[in-house]
Amino acid sequence: KELIAQRIRWGSKNHALKDTGLQIALGVIVLFNVLLSLITLLCIFGMISLHWVLFIWLSKLIVDFIYLKIMASFYSIRVPIVNFLLCALIYPFYLFYISVMILITPSYEWKGRKVS
Repeated sequence: KELIAQRIRWGSKNHALKDTGLQIALGVIVLFNVLLSLITLLCIFGMISLHWVLFIWLSKLIVDFIYLKIMASFYSIRVPIVNFLLCALIYPFYLFYISVMILITPSYEWKGRKVS
């Protein structure tokens, strides 16, 4: 519950960012992951071909893994492939949920205070 509240708090502050490039980058990431979640759900309900959904997921996983590998190498850390896959498969749905909560939650509670 606290993690969700924290993410809603962070997400609701993004509109105040001064760096337009960062806003665009964050928007693209959110949009792509929300769309990925939606097409996956549409596939589950038989409205989109499984082949396309698998192709998009595989493309995302490859790009994310390459980027993560480069960053992990830079910081001299090791990321187990199982952890990567688990997080990469959950993250789009998690981000979709947080995005919806940010849009429909007029106020949130943070450290015992109500913020609107």
